Amino acid sequence: MVSAGFLLLDNEVTVPGSTANLGGGFDTLGVAVQLYLRARIVDVRHDGGARLEVVSSRPAPRGINAVERAFAAMAKRANASVPTVFAEVDSDIPLAAGLGSSAAATVAGLRIFERVAAPVSETALLAVATSLECGTSPLRRHDVGHRDR
Repeated sequence: MVSAGFLLLDNEVTVPGSTANLGGGFDTLGVAVQLYLRARIVDVRHDGGARLEVVSSRPAPRGINAVERAFAAMAKRANASVPTVFAEVDSDIPLAAGLGSSAAATVAGLRIFERVAAPVSETALLAVATSLECGTSPLRRHDVGHRDR
């Protein structure tokens, strides 16, 4: 299934890189590039642990893992039990190159949450992604678990 520029398989999320971080003008003219981040769910434990652990990542992230951070942000807002998830991440998107590696990782974490926990509205996904990438737009707790389209 293809949805909003990323591919969802049973246990995998594929998110493209983007030119949107290259500099002035690209924020409004950004396009997806043929570089992808792939996150594959390798285990789900329905233990209420409410966390995602990346067990392997290529390349290794610098500092905080954005996939784990995005999942944790959604888990904090969930109204129901959230499992512990283990995933592998493989990315062709170069780090710190202006091609959206952190945004792709954020989207992957949000979509993995949605896959294993609850549907999330596009509005809520955008709010959380924006808050993580830009430090704005807090999400209300009741926005998780409902889909708007």
